[in-house]
Amino acid sequence: RRHTRSLCDWSSDVCSSDLTAVISGTGSFSSLDAGIGTDALTLNRTNPIDSVTISGAGAGSIGGAGSFSGFESLDLGNGDDSLTLNAAASSTITIAGGNGTDSLSVASSDTSNNTLSLSGSGSGSLGAVSFSGIDAISLGSGSDSATISSGASLSNGLDVGDGANTIVLNSGAGSLGSLSAGSGNDSLTLSGGTITGAANLGDGSNQATISGGSAGSFATGTGNDSLTLSGGTITGAANLGDGSNQATINSGSLGSLSTGSGSDSLTLNGGTISGAVDLSAGNNQATISSGSAGSFTTGTGNDSLTLSGGTITGAVDLGAGSNQLLISSTSSSIDGNVSF
Repeated sequence: RRHTRSLCDWSSDVCSSDLTAVISGTGSFSSLDAGIGTDALTLNRTNPIDSVTISGAGAGSIGGAGSFSGFESLDLGNGDDSLTLNAAASSTITIAGGNGTDSLSVASSDTSNNTLSLSGSGSGSLGAVSFSGIDAISLGSGSDSATISSGASLSNGLDVGDGANTIVLNSGAGSLGSLSAGSGNDSLTLSGGTITGAANLGDGSNQATISGGSAGSFATGTGNDSLTLSGGTITGAANLGDGSNQATINSGSLGSLSTGSGSDSLTLNGGTISGAVDLSAGNNQATISSGSAGSFTTGTGNDSLTLSGGTITGAVDLGAGSNQLLISSTSSSIDGNVSF
């Protein structure tokens, strides 16, 4: 039977006891009101996937089960569960992901500037919500900040969504499965830890500063982007997309570097680009004083390449246009063919 009732007493809507409610099997209800006290709700349903929406402080609904209110904590139990916060800043509750692959999302309608702090393995805080046992997180459309502290990790992806977002992985951070952002001027600081898959900051004028740690690959969309590598590793490709982009490599390594159309700038002061550098079409400028690149290519446009040190182990092709090649030091070398 489905009831609308207080968990305390049939005749009262007010409770002063600390209660634990367990929803088992295929259990469902119209609404559960825990009343006053420190109350816990546990989902132990046979349904393999529960979809939960938090609509306010200690209140929300469970897809196919019912609505609840007055709870201070929620345990998602077994299964691959998804939980959505309608308003992260005001949804005061403690979430335990339980077994399975569980996701935590902020509704796209939440345009507030929310703060995510990862402090452990799948644990931390998002707005007014404390959580543990979470595998994937998606933020809303506001200008959000995400900090991954020393020892913190998230087994699946972090999607910070649209907006001018700030993402920081501190020295000693664990790992993220992947990192993605939507449209907006985003900032990434990678001082440690590992992004095992792709880091994609999306469209906008984005900035990335990498001084430690590693990422599987790095990409931005359309916009005037900046990448500074002063340590650390991008094991695969770095693609800065269309726009007037700037890449500065002081140390560290990356697999390859490419840009789309636009007037791009590369400064190679050290480190290694093991594969190709392709600055594509546009009036591009590259200065190499140390370090090495596998090859160097530009497309149509008036390009400039200056070597005062460093090595290009493969070919140089400056493409069509009024191009300039200046080699100012005998310590510089181009091991492959040169074409204009």
